[in-house]
Amino acid sequence: MSGSFTNTVIGLTRYGLALDYSTPGQIKLDVTGSDSSLVWQGATNNTWTVLGPSNWLNAGNPDVFNEGDAVTFDGSASNFNVALTTTVYPASITINGDTNYSITGSGSGHISGGTAITKNGNGTTLLLGGSGGPNDYTGPGQINGGIL
Repeated sequence: MSGSFTNTVIGLTRYGLALDYSTPGQIKLDVTGSDSSLVWQGATNNTWTVLGPSNWLNAGNPDVFNEGDAVTFDGSASNFNVALTTTVYPASITINGDTNYSITGSGSGHISGGTAITKNGNGTTLLLGGSGGPNDYTGPGQINGGIL
């Protein structure tokens, strides 16, 4: 067997894909990597985009958002007004604490996919999609405190 594989998604995630032809009559897809858990800092600017500025912390180190990462917004950030400039597909969004957040889309920016959202603490969070369309995530939502 032979063939080729055109990967159109992998560059936006932390995953790697490879085709294995070592077993006669089979093509095996090897998937490596894993998602990360990021905490919003907004230290570079207020933009949440894919592979964009290092506005996130990953185990205490600056990092960028990749599709499929789990994200947390808490009181440790330097910027609480977050601008979505593209469609993002986080695994989950957790909002902790008493800080008020505004996560708003500009242009086509919005939250999509099977994202689960959990709101903890007394703060208020505004989630607003951009002019290109509303947030259309389909995951569960849980409000344990505050306003979402």
